[in-house]
Formats: sequence, C-alpha cells, structure tokens
Amino acid sequence: MANHQQGADSPERAIVKHRSQRKFQNILDIAQVLYIIRNHLKGKNLFFKGYPQDYTTNIYNIIDDSVIEIEVPAIIKIEPQMTIYAILNKFVEIDLSYKERLSNDRYLFLIVGSNIAKSSRENTRIPMEPGDAFINHITASKNIIKADKYNIPTSVKVIMHQFQAVLERRADEVYISTFDEKDPKHRLIQRSNKIYYIRDAQDISSFDPLNEDFIDIRAYLQNNFEQAQRYYKNHGIVSEILSSILYVDLNQDAIPLGVIHLISKSKPLEIEHVLEAKELSFEIVDRIRTANTMVINKRQPVLDIGRGGAKILITDFELAQVLVHQSGFSFDLYFRFQAPITLYVEIRSLHWNEQKHLTLGVVFSGRSSRTEDIKRLHEFLEPLEKDAKKRLLQE
Repeated sequence: MANHQQGADSPERAIVKHRSQRKFQNILDIAQVLYIIRNHLKGKNLFFKGYPQDYTTNIYNIIDDSVIEIEVPAIIKIEPQMTIYAILNKFVEIDLSYKERLSNDRYLFLIVGSNIAKSSRENTRIPMEPGDAFINHITASKNIIKADKYNIPTSVKVIMHQFQAVLERRADEVYISTFDEKDPKHRLIQRSNKIYYIRDAQDISSFDPLNEDFIDIRAYLQNNFEQAQRYYKNHGIVSEILSSILYVDLNQDAIPLGVIHLISKSKPLEIEHVLEAKELSFEIVDRIRTANTMVINKRQPVLDIGRGGAKILITDFELAQVLVHQSGFSFDLYFRFQAPITLYVEIRSLHWNEQKHLTLGVVFSGRSSRTEDIKRLHEFLEPLEKDAKKRLLQE
C-alpha cells in the first residue's frame, strides 16, 4: 500500500470554518449510497469537506459496488476518513475511508455512508464573472460588544463617564456605569430592561408602576417592602431612578450595557427626569455606535450570489483581519450598470487560502437589511436565476 501523506508538506492548509451546521439524514445502506452516486453524482464536480471549493474531484469508477476511484488535488491532505460533497437541490455528502493510491492523483476509497441535507437549498447561487459584482463602503464594528462586563471596551466606559456630567445638576447623586452583578437593582434592570422609579420613597403608591415600561417595585420587594422604606428613610433618600442603557448593534441585536442611576435626597424626581435619563441613554448609545463603527472603502469581488446569501472574496489582508472577528457587517453591493444595494449580512463560513485571501460565506439578514433593498436584489437576480436553472438542467 502506497504512502498517503499527500498534502502534508503543503505551505498552508486552507481549512473552511463553518459557524452554523446543516441538519442531515444519514444513510448507511451502501446500495442506497451507490444509487445516489450513479444517478446524481457520477460525472459531476464534487468538493472536499473542510476545503474551499477551488479544489474539485470527480468519481471516475465504481469498483466491486463498494469502492470508488477519485482524483485528489495535491494540496488536499489524504486522511484515513474523508468526505466529499456536491450541492444539488440538496446538500449531499459521501463519507469515505482511504484504501490505496493508484497514481500521483488517483486514489481508491471505500464507501462508508452518505448524508443528505433535510432541507433544500434556499436559493440558486449564480456565479459572478470578474467585474460583474463587488462590494464597497463596508461598515463593521471596531470592537465586539457583548452583555458582559468583561467584554465591554474601555472606550464605552469612557463615554459613559463623559455623559455623567450632563445629569449631575439634576440629582444629588448621579451614576452612569456598566452593570454591577452584585447589585440586585442592576440585575433587575438588566433582566427586565424596564425603569426603576420611585418618586417619593415614603409614599406607598410611588412603588407602583406607571405603565408596563416601569418595574412593579412593590411586587419585586414583596415581604421586604417596609424594610426598603426604612432604608430609604435612614439614608435620607427621597427619590430614585434607574434606567438601562440598551445598545443596538449593526445586526439589530439589543445588548444591555449599563445603567443611569439618579438619587435625590432633597426633593422628588419627576417623570421629566425619567424621560431625560432615557433620552440621555439614546445619546450615549449613538455616541458609542459612532465611535465603534468603521467604514472601509475597498472594493472586494463577489464570487457567487443568490436570494439568501453570497460568497465574497476579501483580497485586502487588513480588511480580512477585521472581518474575520465579526459576526456580521454591512456593505453596498454593486452590479454592473446598477445603483448600489445596501445590505447587512451574517457570516456563516470562512476560509483563508494560500494567498492570504479570505472567502466569506454570508447570508442576508432580513431584519437588518432594508426591505426595499432586498426587493431590488431579488428583482435583479430573478432572470439570472432562471438562466442558471436552465444550465443546471442541461448538465
């Protein structure tokens, strides 16, 4: 049996990383797998799982109803267990076990089983010729902000501190900060995203919510209500407001970042103070979003595209270093002789090739992309989809 270390000395293995997983139906009956190969896969281009689709193979022969002969490009590392796949109406995988090497690029593999995606691909992908489509005006986040005090950038905390001076004359004590996990009020605000408001701590009715946007403090305190009133009286607190700072990222995900906390020891805080605190939280978020957003103008080609997503080649290394850490980003999509279409995408897969280019598999996010832009995209793609389906049927 010949050595099967092909690919071991390759300068760089271009492994594909998938951020989401398909659901498959597993087929272990070899007769059923052979039927799939003979009727749907033989003579078609197949790809190697874990590698970019630049590297293809074909099934040349079926031997003894359990072994297939395939071609393996030199960059692919031969493993004891490998998987090849095709994208038909559904995603089809064939699991293989290495048997022997026939020549420089021809190998025999034992058929182990097959995996067929439970759902059909949502859209036809249309290959783009160079210059037909590209993206530009790429908008991404400088820092990934999460609802976790350990992941909140220092720049965000600095902005919160800068805004604290705006409210300092509105109450005796003003705090604008990230959430403190040890503070039960902070945990309550973070969990509910509602306003904690007590106009007069010695007035029982002040502990009732004004509407559904306010916390029912009396229900929250339950048996500790009288103890809470004594606390306010002993500490000379007349009135209190806690309002959350809710950051909305490029993907329209709401992330509770912190809290605006006002304490008055001299007079009641009125509803106008609540509204002012809430408006200030919007200003804080706008400032954070502006400071945390970068816009990059570097044209990058689109390799293929469909109604649901696209494959984009990032040839600029600095831009690739930014995007590889993003969950998603937005851009203007340009087709030849067409006005740009602004879209937001979520990254589903990525891989680096030996040229240090990054290929991104992305899906269009309906909640973040404007409806009119998605509609324009679909209208443009409709005739191209029809042509692509005709060519597929002819093949």
